[in-house]
Amino acid sequence: MTHVTADQDDSSFALLCYTFGVETLELLLQDLFTRDSYVVMLNGVIIGKHRQPKKFADDMRKLRRSGRMNMFTSIYVNEKQGLVCIDTSGGRLFRPLERVLNGVPKVKEHHVRELKMQTKRRISHKRRHMLRLIHLQS
Repeated sequence: MTHVTADQDDSSFALLCYTFGVETLELLLQDLFTRDSYVVMLNGVIIGKHRQPKKFADDMRKLRRSGRMNMFTSIYVNEKQGLVCIDTSGGRLFRPLERVLNGVPKVKEHHVRELKMQTKRRISHKRRHMLRLIHLQS
C-alpha cells in the first residue's frame, strides 16, 4: 500500500526556519537572484542562471522530444521561486499520460498489445508522441 502526501502551506514553516537563523539567499547572493533571470538547478544543485527561462526550458524540451536527450529528463520552470529545475537523477517515479487529439486517444489497442509483447525494446520516436511521461515529484 502506498501513501501520497498532499501539498502543505510551507509559508509558516519558512517563517519558523528564519526564526531559527536561516538567512534568505537574496542576502547572501544578491547578484545571482535578480528579477531579469532565473536560477538554473540541475538535480538540486545551482549551476547558473538564465535570462530567458521559458525559452530555455522549451528548447530543452524540444531536445528531449526529438530523442537527443534522455526521455526521462524532467524540466520545470518555477515562476514563484524564479527557478528552472532540471532533474536527471534516478529513483524518480513517472506515470504515462495518454495523449488525445480531438477527443480520440492516439494510443490504439494494437499499440498496447505491441508494447506488452516487446519488453526489452526501446520506445520508438513515433510512440513517444502517443504518451507523455509525467514525473511524479515528492
